[in-house]
Amino acid sequence: MDSGSSKTPGTLKLRVVDAAGQTLPCRLHIKQADGSCWLPPDLRDPKYSETEAPDLLLPAHYDRYLHVVHGQDLRSVHLNHGAANLPVPPGKLRIFLARGHEYVPLTDELEVKPGATVTREYVLRRTLDLPAQGWYGGDMHTHFSRWQPSDNHVWGNLLRAEDLHAVNNMVYKQSGIVESPQYAYGPEGEHHLHHAGHHVIASGEEFRDDDLYGHMIAAGLTKVIEPISVGYKLGRRENYPLFASVCDWAHEQGGIAGWAHGGTMIKLFESLPVEAALGKLDCLEIVRNGAVILRVKGKGGEKEIACTERVRVDRSSWLAARARGTVEPKVYGGVAPWNLHAHTSPVYVLRRGQPIREKADLTAMADYIRLITEIYRTRGQFKTDHQREELMANCLKALSWYEQALDSSRCRKN
Repeated sequence: MDSGSSKTPGTLKLRVVDAAGQTLPCRLHIKQADGSCWLPPDLRDPKYSETEAPDLLLPAHYDRYLHVVHGQDLRSVHLNHGAANLPVPPGKLRIFLARGHEYVPLTDELEVKPGATVTREYVLRRTLDLPAQGWYGGDMHTHFSRWQPSDNHVWGNLLRAEDLHAVNNMVYKQSGIVESPQYAYGPEGEHHLHHAGHHVIASGEEFRDDDLYGHMIAAGLTKVIEPISVGYKLGRRENYPLFASVCDWAHEQGGIAGWAHGGTMIKLFESLPVEAALGKLDCLEIVRNGAVILRVKGKGGEKEIACTERVRVDRSSWLAARARGTVEPKVYGGVAPWNLHAHTSPVYVLRRGQPIREKADLTAMADYIRLITEIYRTRGQFKTDHQREELMANCLKALSWYEQALDSSRCRKN
């Protein structure tokens, strides 16, 4: 056999099913023997509709919809229907299959001879079934452009393959340019998929300021909150309107508002403590951990840690469980260790009806308010003195709230 024929592609007939034998949309990642990732050739003008989709959802299919991944080296594809015939390079291949967080990921190694066909069927098994318990996985922070309703069909297939039941799909602004536009808001902007479970795409907004305040998210909106971004870098304008007003406007539409990236990723001078003290927030995207009162090392296997402990609650508290871990590249097909972090929502326990207040936290927030007040005063860009005075008044109100909380007899003493 000459060198030319040794490079003849083979064919991988792939089928992925659940425990009941039903084909299952999922993510597919293929690595060659030299460690490089392999992607199938792109399709020209793929057809997506309510009833039609190609077997493979390739990165090129949604590149135009995602401003944040333009030009990025995306290395995974998705099986729209759970089955496909793939032309693959000859040689040893490593297959990685995954579907969200409720299925056990699967890896396999196989060898394809030049021109030969290899048939494989894999079963992705659930590690838990949250929908059966009334809980549904979703993502409050996505940016997928939807210029028209037909764009939902590409996004909808990606949701099913990742086992996401609901997403808050947000418009935002970058360097004064609107990105991830949504064709409608409210019920008119929602898209529901009812085959293979209920999946919902809804329009939202990320209101941002890279100069001062940080980023916040809004969901359940019936219309865009203008100007979408403030500050020069993103909005090409002054640092106004204030995020406290954006929270109010989201509430007036029946929506909710909260901080993106846990209020810390942008690492500027986030006004999160101001809005929190003024009672403006409904949610946070990432919950910041409190003090660790118990640590249990994993000894029940890689996928489960069991713990039964009694915790004395001598004051009003919130309690949550979190888990940390590391996945090596060989397990998921990446190039670097993947640090894992899972955190439950808190359970609030009020003792004698008293609010939860920790002296160290309140002190830190009061000091932070003093810092950002000076930063806002000296660096904020406003068109009128009234705009600046409104922000300063909010900061003073927030500082007063934290100081009063510190002075209250309800605060825990050292």
